[in-house]
Amino acid sequence: MSKKRPLLSNGRLFDVCPVAHTMNPIAKDVTEAMQEVNKKIQGSFKYIRSSHVTQGRFNEMAHQIGITSQTILV
Repeated sequence: MSKKRPLLSNGRLFDVCPVAHTMNPIAKDVTEAMQEVNKKIQGSFKYIRSSHVTQGRFNEMAHQIGITSQTILV
């Protein structure tokens, strides 16, 4: 700890700044990983929409597992 930022409550509380510096790269890694997952999901939906046959099979499978929503799934 620096003299400018002494220990809070005699050291029982920790300084938030180092924790933020530690968490920042972790958050960036998670965000990047989720972007890759998101791209794969988008690619899957593009494939499903690529033809009426594929879309029909998707809708049939959704019906078989009990998805009864009127909202367009893809």
